[in-house]
Amino acid sequence: MDKKTFIYPTLQVLKEWLFDCFSTDRDDQNVAGETSSIRFADSDFQRRDPEHLPPRNWYEKVGTALRHWYYFIGSDDSSLGLWAACATMTIAILAFLKNTHIFFINQRVVWASVSIAISMSPTSGFSVFGLFGRVMGSVLATVFTIINYYMINGHTG
Repeated sequence: MDKKTFIYPTLQVLKEWLFDCFSTDRDDQNVAGETSSIRFADSDFQRRDPEHLPPRNWYEKVGTALRHWYYFIGSDDSSLGLWAACATMTIAILAFLKNTHIFFINQRVVWASVSIAISMSPTSGFSVFGLFGRVMGSVLATVFTIINYYMINGHTG
């Protein structure tokens, strides 16, 4: 890329683009009839990156392998799994500390870590809000239950 030259698409790619522009078979239309994506047949599966030339030595091959490995593990699902694991471990770390292990077992905090792991979803902002709402609902239910218990037994607050 030392010279300032244009990079032209190949004749095969141009032919596929032209064929896709005039084809009546549209799989990528939504309900309103608007196209949501453009499909270029096999040309988009080759993923040529002009900023990354083919590797020439072992150092560049290792870098290319690391880049491919990152694309493999860097998906949305794997980042959600990492986030769910970190959120669960923020609560579960109490089980691994010497001073808080008994508290973790006696107060059944394991259910908090289980509920965090279950409630995580790709719409994580909503799931955290939903978890917060369920926790606050449980706290309010406990307060109203204690108030109801004292009122029925005739005890003053």
